[in-house]
Amino acid sequence: MTSSSSAHASATTSTVRRRRGRALREQSSSARASSPAQTKRASPRRQPAPSFPWLALVALLVSVVPNFVVLFFLNYRVRQLDRPSFPFNATAAQLHLQVISAKKRYVGTNALQSALQYIHSQIELFESSSAPSNIQLDLHSFHSSPSSFQSSIGSRSWPNSYDNLPSIVARLRPSHLPRNTTQKALLINAHVDSALGSYGANDNVVGVALALQLIHTILQMGVHRTRLLSRPIVFLFNGAEETVLTGAHSFVTQHPWAPTIVAHINLESLGSADSYFLFRLGPNNPWLANAYAKAVSIPSASVTATDIFSSKLIPAETDFRVFDEFGHIPGFDFVLLDNGYIYHTPYDSIEHVDANSIRHGAITVLELALELAGANDAIGQFLEPTCTPSLLDRTIAYLQRTFSLFTTDKDPADQKITFFDILHFFTVAYDELTARFINACVLLITLVIWIVKILRMGLRNFLDCLWMCFALAATVFPAFASSTFAALVYSSCLGLQLRWYGSWQTCVIMFGTPALFGVLTTLQYVLPRRLSAHRYDHMLFAVTVLYGTIAIALTKYNVMSSYIPIALLVVADICAVQGSRVHPLFRHTQLMLVHGILGAKQFKYSLVSTLPLMGRIRSGTVPHDVIASIIVSLLTLIHFVWSSLPILCHYALSLRRLRALAFAVCIATASWLLVSARSSKLSYDAFLYNERAPKRAFVMHFYSPQLEPSSVISMAALDPVELDVERILSNVSDGQLTQLQSDTRWGKLHSTPFESFRLYQGFLQKVYVFNATTRPDLSLPEVTVTSEEKTETGWNLTVAINAPDAHVITMRMDVGATSPAIQWSLGSELKDETNGTWVSHAGSSTMNFWIVLGDKEGKEGKEGSQSRPKINAAVTCSRLGTSRSPKDLQMLSFEKWEAPSFAISNGVEVEL
Repeated sequence: MTSSSSAHASATTSTVRRRRGRALREQSSSARASSPAQTKRASPRRQPAPSFPWLALVALLVSVVPNFVVLFFLNYRVRQLDRPSFPFNATAAQLHLQVISAKKRYVGTNALQSALQYIHSQIELFESSSAPSNIQLDLHSFHSSPSSFQSSIGSRSWPNSYDNLPSIVARLRPSHLPRNTTQKALLINAHVDSALGSYGANDNVVGVALALQLIHTILQMGVHRTRLLSRPIVFLFNGAEETVLTGAHSFVTQHPWAPTIVAHINLESLGSADSYFLFRLGPNNPWLANAYAKAVSIPSASVTATDIFSSKLIPAETDFRVFDEFGHIPGFDFVLLDNGYIYHTPYDSIEHVDANSIRHGAITVLELALELAGANDAIGQFLEPTCTPSLLDRTIAYLQRTFSLFTTDKDPADQKITFFDILHFFTVAYDELTARFINACVLLITLVIWIVKILRMGLRNFLDCLWMCFALAATVFPAFASSTFAALVYSSCLGLQLRWYGSWQTCVIMFGTPALFGVLTTLQYVLPRRLSAHRYDHMLFAVTVLYGTIAIALTKYNVMSSYIPIALLVVADICAVQGSRVHPLFRHTQLMLVHGILGAKQFKYSLVSTLPLMGRIRSGTVPHDVIASIIVSLLTLIHFVWSSLPILCHYALSLRRLRALAFAVCIATASWLLVSARSSKLSYDAFLYNERAPKRAFVMHFYSPQLEPSSVISMAALDPVELDVERILSNVSDGQLTQLQSDTRWGKLHSTPFESFRLYQGFLQKVYVFNATTRPDLSLPEVTVTSEEKTETGWNLTVAINAPDAHVITMRMDVGATSPAIQWSLGSELKDETNGTWVSHAGSSTMNFWIVLGDKEGKEGKEGSQSRPKINAAVTCSRLGTSRSPKDLQMLSFEKWEAPSFAISNGVEVEL
């Protein structure tokens, strides 16, 4: 028993020792495995963190949802307009809107005269019905003298002549100022006239109605407040803006109050909206941005729109340009920017006006006007600075002077401005030097953060960061290629051309989803197979490099929209500092939330301003669907994809599922669009267009004795889809209208039937010309040389053009290199243009100018020569509407979803 027990104890002891030795060896092995160096040798393949498909989908939704939440909140915020301290009568403004927008008010029409008379009578009524006030009212019915200037839209430039343009000018001044005061004043401008074929309710009776009612509001407020105004406020109800800014030019160059104006507020429209958007400010003059930021309680502004508009990518202009260019008057350019599909159509009527736009515009303009010309007198502080800079301002100025990067030769008043609102709560505004200082500081901090972070990561992780930069760059081409391919499939294979027209949301789904599919496909094949656990930070580095590069480029070229990549850099730096301590999904949420706050409105406004324009330009070499897809792809990359790349890399194992989901959305979208179009009993045009997004057309009844046949009807679509001529002519008997060649020309200068509306010719898709049965009931223009005088340099001729009952007069004259013309009075240099220089005239039925003719070769009069050189001039007069077309235009049949504009015109070419 004893020996047996001893043996058993010995065996037990040895077993315990073996177990302890095995445990120690395992522990040692585990310790070696936990060492980074040993890990690399033991396992050459780095295993990624587990991936969760549903979290990947949540991350993708986080990339999109904040933008739509922000848009919803902005729409809610802008309607919180309870301002009991402002006695603005919105109901009265609605009545003004209803009365003025009842008729089309093109320059020269009786409807425009009636509208101006109504405005004049209402202002007189305000004065007579108001109690004794501390504000005095001066009223002036202004008619311009003859003048001309060089107009331009986009790349087109031409001499623009005018005479007898009507406007109503009212001035509110403090009672202590005399009637003949020359004290500097603020101007508020709104044009009364409407575009061709439009009632112009949004463009621009909304602005007229709120400005008109603001006069009454200020008079009422002046009854109880002695220091309401410190200086005058001038209201210009401009009668000629649609004739390419002639009304503003006449005021700036001819009105006696114009020299007193030092700042202006311009009210405009590019569609209908619920609020006025400040899309242009200055130019320069940071004090204006500071006044706006201080005064406006529900702001809506962005310098990005200023940068885009200044690049002239959008072929449009406002009176803001004339005030700046000819009057050197800085100011604010407000616009209604939404639903641009009804812009300049008969559907721009009171039914499509958002009542909130009047209330928001009135409160914004009143707050701003009282800040500029009221008790605070921001204009006076700008003209005569009295306050000393704060300690912070002096510190920033010292730093700016210290570093050469922040110095500039510009006067402080001439610096560019960065301005933008934050969720309609407040406005951020700072000048060009401050922008450079902030940008440089953020870029320097970003550089330091990533240098420290990379040093801690090691060489292998830095190489992974560089590879992620390549992966980011590789996503660009597939995004555009996928979206363009989808556009070609929609337009060419499925027959769904322009199916996105009328809805920017549909356009985003049609072309944004294929762009996302291309990005996901690229990532699946470009990302390294050996994924690191730090891949979120690696791609965050690539995104930071992208933001930094964009910020540096924008700062270098003084593009003030650089605040957007700078703000995103700040958030990216925060995410980088947080590191692995914070879940990547939370870091992604931070980044996309800032993206939504700063970019959601930019994303929407970029689409609502460009897509309606795409539907008004004729198709060229590149189909409109492809252009729309490129625009949407670019915006999708900027606003959604690039900022989402880090989280997509984190959930890399879910890319296949996300790509399948994106592809399914593409197929579902195409199927839904195709089925809805095929199942509709309407024609495709009727299915595509509606009253909120009508099809535009232009119809002209023209007569000229130099034309063969002499009377024709020309019609064309003002969008990429051609007119259904067979349906339009369905009420016309056989043989009444015979189709002719579409390039019909008349005279030696090869003028066209659309001569009076030459600006529209760049938008016409395909012109159909028919032989008319009658001629328009409109007199031919009379062109006479009223005087001629022989001088040493040539012949001085005075020419008079008379066109009774015409709304528009245009002239094409050969003043090129082979012409005897030396000089003329039409406000521009003589240019050698094909088929002569085109000139427009508005405001009166007569046009007078002088021209100097010389020898054809030397451009100087020959000594002793008694024969005067000859020159050709083709003159066209036009009248809007169908009243002077006996029966031809009435025979045409258009649907409700079509928005045709009608005009009649006569032309004659003479030798002067």
